Amino acid sequence: RGNRSLNASNAPLYIIDGIPGSIATINPNDIESIEVLKDASSTAIYGSAGANGVIIVTTKQAEKGTVQVDINSYYGVNGFASYPSALQGQAWLDYLGEGYTAAYGEPAANRNDLLTAYSLSPAQLNRYIENGQWVDWVDETLRTGTQQNHSVSIRGGNETTRAHFSLGYTEEKGIYKDDKTEIATMRSGVEHEFRDWLSAGIQTSLAWRDRNVRGSRINSAFSTVPLGEVYDAEGNINIEPIEGHSTVNLLADEVPGAYKNNAKQIRVTANPYIDIKPIKNLSIRSVLGTTLTTQRNGEYNSDRTYMKLIGSGSQVKTASYANSLSYSYTWENIAHYNFDLAEDHNFQLTGITSWTNSQNENGY
Repeated sequence: RGNRSLNASNAPLYIIDGIPGSIATINPNDIESIEVLKDASSTAIYGSAGANGVIIVTTKQAEKGTVQVDINSYYGVNGFASYPSALQGQAWLDYLGEGYTAAYGEPAANRNDLLTAYSLSPAQLNRYIENGQWVDWVDETLRTGTQQNHSVSIRGGNETTRAHFSLGYTEEKGIYKDDKTEIATMRSGVEHEFRDWLSAGIQTSLAWRDRNVRGSRINSAFSTVPLGEVYDAEGNINIEPIEGHSTVNLLADEVPGAYKNNAKQIRVTANPYIDIKPIKNLSIRSVLGTTLTTQRNGEYNSDRTYMKLIGSGSQVKTASYANSLSYSYTWENIAHYNFDLAEDHNFQLTGITSWTNSQNENGY
């Protein structure tokens, strides 16, 4: 549908157990059902907040008279797309030779002339070529990532009281070293029926997210000179894989203390509610949704990171730190009344009031 706002998000509105929330902090194993509201009448009650669509998420709840324990665990592998093999050896020299011929109308007289034409120093490269010290930078840069997810939940209750509790942990390692995300979640809830016409409960959740980010190097992996020594004799990363040459090791950011980009977030929700059925066919629910989110983003670049070494930034150490605190309150009252007219007609009336207040605080 394209952009529907000048500066706000174009993401749909997620309603989680009746309250607006974030789908990113829910363990998939806690989800009972998902419903997409697609027509104007069904999204109208959410006003402009539902302009990008509304997705209703219902989490698993306890049932009367049963106790259920669920355990789910899996481990997977994140492969990467099938990239073309980076040119090495004679194939790389032939590639340079074809470009030389296209540019000058004749083949290079020798390898030294060929390298010089591409501003490559024969004195620096010939030793590595003669020794067969070719580097597949695609293979050196990318790795096979992994993912794992574990969760356990317990739900149960009797005729008057029902409760549920779940824990979840997700870890995903990307195709770059030090690219990693960890998420830990906790959800709980309890509901008690005081009378046939009165019940109340509360649902809470806690989500912790820790993410390390690495910059992409896949384009550079095909353009970097495929020669040199990636590691020294002791296994340490050579910042200059070709001695005396301007080529910078694509793994420079992996040197301990060179680069770090980390974000941590914790999100807490508590949603108490009360259900009343004052007369036949009429039900009223009042729910208060509260959310508290705090986040910290930190990034450090030494003077020896990849971008600094190739001259794309100032040759000084830089660091940035930002933290934020946001909290919101949503109070909703929903009245639902249904009745039959004659034998063939059923009418359902729904009324809703909603009050929302939110605040964000940022510090740098």
